[in-house]
Amino acid sequence: MRNHDDGGMTTAPKQPETPDYKPLLRRLAVAFVLVLAFCVVSYLWIDRPLALWFKANLAPPWSIVLDRITRLGLGGVWLIPAGVCAVVFRWLQISAKTDRAERNWRLGANGAFFLFATVAASGLTVDLLKGVIGRLRPYELFQHHLYGFAPLTIEWSRNSFPSGHGQTAFAALSAFAVALPRWRVPLFAAAILIAASRVILSVHYLSDVAMGSFLGLAGTLLLARLFAAHDWELRLD
Repeated sequence: MRNHDDGGMTTAPKQPETPDYKPLLRRLAVAFVLVLAFCVVSYLWIDRPLALWFKANLAPPWSIVLDRITRLGLGGVWLIPAGVCAVVFRWLQISAKTDRAERNWRLGANGAFFLFATVAASGLTVDLLKGVIGRLRPYELFQHHLYGFAPLTIEWSRNSFPSGHGQTAFAALSAFAVALPRWRVPLFAAAILIAASRVILSVHYLSDVAMGSFLGLAGTLLLARLFAAHDWELRLD
């Protein structure tokens, strides 16, 4: 309690406000509907001819370059370093001798854990959807002239939607964009390139990548709001 000059009245300290998730959830819901509508249109009229065109026209030098790029969409590329860094940085934070060092290691630990959480959470969602939906990959189109769905399966050739590489790329690089907002343009450009490589290499359809990328980005935005609500500082610049 603290005294004020206005008549000696006392005022209790202001409590922190609970963040309102509704505006973000509404925006994400609208975005999901738009992305889903695009996926339907793409499934009906774009996915198949685009996959066949890239399959017939992608030259070997470009396929080699894109094969290197597309590996950045593997979950382990981000999860393993992020998990290790989160543990090490937290230990260094606890052991820090100065306030400045403590803050720097705390920011590093928060960021590493945030990166791990974003990739893991949306990745689990995508893996579940893949098995339930069971969309046939372009491989089935090229090899067996099959196009459509085979729900409730774990076969690689029948778990195309949504794209895990698209989800991982957007989850990881948008997490970096939260911590380093001044770098968000090149970071999102890199995420688009990684996701697009899946279509160009004829491993996924365009609609697979669109939905996977959206889920990765949406998961990061939701977790960023959750971290902010618990005063977990993430921004590094």
